[in-house]
Amino acid sequence: MFKFIMNTIGQRFFNTEYSEFLDHIDSFKLNQKINNNINFNMEIDKVLHQQHQQEQQQQEQEQEQEQQQLEKEQQQVLQQQKQEQEQEQEQQQQVLQQQQQQEQEQEQQKQQQQQEQEQEQEQQEEEQQQQQQQPKEEVKKLTRRQEKNKKFYEKQKLDKAKRLEKKQKKLQQQH
Repeated sequence: MFKFIMNTIGQRFFNTEYSEFLDHIDSFKLNQKINNNINFNMEIDKVLHQQHQQEQQQQEQEQEQEQQQLEKEQQQVLQQQKQEQEQEQEQQQQVLQQQQQQEQEQEQQKQQQQQEQEQEQEQQEEEQQQQQQQPKEEVKKLTRRQEKNKKFYEKQKLDKAKRLEKKQKKLQQQH
């Protein structure tokens, strides 16, 4: 009986201790699973965080590249506008120079015409003086000469006027 009591007490003790031991093992396994899940979740969070950071960096790089591209395009547009303005200024300067040159040529031609007119007047005055001094026959000869001279000078004036018109037409066509 003693043995029986001891066995029963021993079994109960063993059963309680063993069940507690099994409970400890189960809780240890459960804790291990929880820890594994936590670690796994932390690893996933790390990977996701790294991916997010990489995506952000990539977006920042893309934005920076786009900004640089926009700045380059703006600079190109500004340079092109500047070049066009410079070309326009050069063309305007050339036109002004040509106009000034034309004005100078016209002024020279006017002066030449005035000189020619003055020379003609002087010649006519000289001829008139000579005619008064010479006999009538010589006067007729001089008048013929005067007519020839007048015709000659008029022809020269017309030729010069035609040349001027041609030059002006060429200059206008060039513009």
